[in-house]
Amino acid sequence: MQESKRGVSQRSSGRSARPAPPSPPSSPAEARSRPQPPNAARQALLHRRAELRKRRRLKVAFGGWRVLATGAIAAATAWAIASPVWVLRSGADVRVEGNRLIDRDTILRLAAIDYPQSLWRIQPDAIAAAIEARAPIAEATVRRELLPPGLTVRVRELVPVAVLQNRPVPLANVAGKPPSPLGLIDERGRWIDFERYRSLQPPPPLPPLKVIVDHYRQFQPLWPQLYAQIRLASVPIREIHWRAPNQLELVTATARIDCGPYGDQFVDQLNAIARLGNLEGRLPQGQTARIDLRDPATPILDLQPPPSPTANPQASPQGTPAPPP
Repeated sequence: MQESKRGVSQRSSGRSARPAPPSPPSSPAEARSRPQPPNAARQALLHRRAELRKRRRLKVAFGGWRVLATGAIAAATAWAIASPVWVLRSGADVRVEGNRLIDRDTILRLAAIDYPQSLWRIQPDAIAAAIEARAPIAEATVRRELLPPGLTVRVRELVPVAVLQNRPVPLANVAGKPPSPLGLIDERGRWIDFERYRSLQPPPPLPPLKVIVDHYRQFQPLWPQLYAQIRLASVPIREIHWRAPNQLELVTATARIDCGPYGDQFVDQLNAIARLGNLEGRLPQGQTARIDLRDPATPILDLQPPPSPTANPQASPQGTPAPPP
């Protein structure tokens, strides 16, 4: 019995003598700080080298695909340039939009496109600049069209509303020619070269309204508002004489109207002209009326005698306003 107890005690003491297993690391930092067995470190190194080789292979593969893609794009571009599909064969392949005053053939002639020509060799900005420089065009845009192949030219014209005689200083110089006091203006007061406008084929019609001013640049800021009011007048205005800020005169078919300085009462003056109506048929033959409307509430009418048959009135250029008498 004692021997069996001794054996049991020896077995129990043997169990207690075995080393305890290592405790798991409490954090990743602690796990990395612990020394690894030689086999584990070697396996990690081999795995990292394999990853680096894989990345290098992918990089080389991507570089090769990039070169192939660039070459394919270059080849497609060269094919597109040389292909007869995207070629302008005639003016029929050019579409013109926005033109009301200048006809389509004139715009095509100003564009100066040589046919046939590859659509990809066309320079849209250069064509737009050429059109703007040679015609009364405020803005021109040129755009390529792929389906169907063609070219679209869109223009925004400068539409003249009045023939301008600027005295004594001209507004612009034509290259290689002496300055001309004649020109045209649109509703915003932008200058349109008279000779360039009349050189268009066929020549566009001239506006019926004529304006005579001294140093138009001084009056240009007021022109948009003045023209908007004139356009709404019930009695057609044929001429505007604006010699000085305090000297505005209007000319109708039968009367010359002195409005004085241009200001807030100009609308009342136009209403007074409408109340007077057309004097034609109520005046003796050959006579014209001069109306003082500086006070629109009390207009003053002065009849002018007919011109003498022997008088030699100053001739005016055709299509330009005559100077006031």
